[in-house]
Amino acid sequence: MSDPAQEPSAPTVAPKAANKNKTKRLVLLVVVPLIALLVGGYFYLKSGRYVETENAYIKTDKIPVSTAVPGLITKVFVTNNQVVTKGQTLFTVDDSSYQVDLHKAEAQLAQVRNDLDTLRASYAMQPSAQTAAALGGSVNVPTEQHPSYLLAQAAIEAAKLNIARSVVVAPESGTVYQPPQPGQYLNVGMTALVLVTGSKMWIEANIPETELTYVQVGQPVEIKVDTYPKDTWSGEVESISPATGAEFSVIPAQNATGNWVKIAQRLPVRIKIKPEAGQPPLQAGLSTTISIDTKHERRINGISLSALQADLNPSQAIDATLKQNP
Repeated sequence: MSDPAQEPSAPTVAPKAANKNKTKRLVLLVVVPLIALLVGGYFYLKSGRYVETENAYIKTDKIPVSTAVPGLITKVFVTNNQVVTKGQTLFTVDDSSYQVDLHKAEAQLAQVRNDLDTLRASYAMQPSAQTAAALGGSVNVPTEQHPSYLLAQAAIEAAKLNIARSVVVAPESGTVYQPPQPGQYLNVGMTALVLVTGSKMWIEANIPETELTYVQVGQPVEIKVDTYPKDTWSGEVESISPATGAEFSVIPAQNATGNWVKIAQRLPVRIKIKPEAGQPPLQAGLSTTISIDTKHERRINGISLSALQADLNPSQAIDATLKQNP
């Protein structure tokens, strides 16, 4: 049999169990809600500073290359995705008809010169007002200044210009996209290929209007590109569009209808990319995630997140915040 003196008495066990239950209730009713309140307050204060969106894509200048003269393409000197430099020949257009025009203009110029010489000889033998008028009003007018001569000379220059335009060169350095094929016929102004310059890239971020309150030009931006998840680019807000994308659409939305539903509009924001040495190359159209640091801080009873994060005790943080915002 066990010694009754060694067994714990009922009055001794009951207070310990009661204290344990009180501690649990204190944790559940006070500590947990307090932690949740602090965490919620922290994220509330932090969320007002950064504006983030995944609706952001890399853009660059794209030049549609066309021809100034119509004709069949005789030869193409570039391939798809080939990098070219400014002034490099891209393709040529058949210039046979323009060569014929040049020969005709040269023959016309020679004919004009002979006609003027004949008129001068005729006027010298038998002067007449009609012959003088044909010579431009005076026999002393040089051949090179006669209207007929100038007209024939202009025809020669036009033919030479068309021949020169039959050779199409790159207006800027860049990458060729979808070049034409030999034998393809081009009219004036028809796009033959697209030249992606890539010399200057930017990001077009479409941000909801409700998040643009504190976004301003010049604010720093952190950029993440989906293709390179381990790399981060720096940027800067360069400009904010004067109108939403819907305002520039071919068929704008008609809101004067009975089934109207309010939808937050998005405003394009142009972000300048600041690449650093060693970072991978970027291509137009890549998806990105941007975060704009607006420097704006939300406050709860005048207390900001920076004050809470300062190396101060709570009373000093509140005093510092009140001094900054009397």
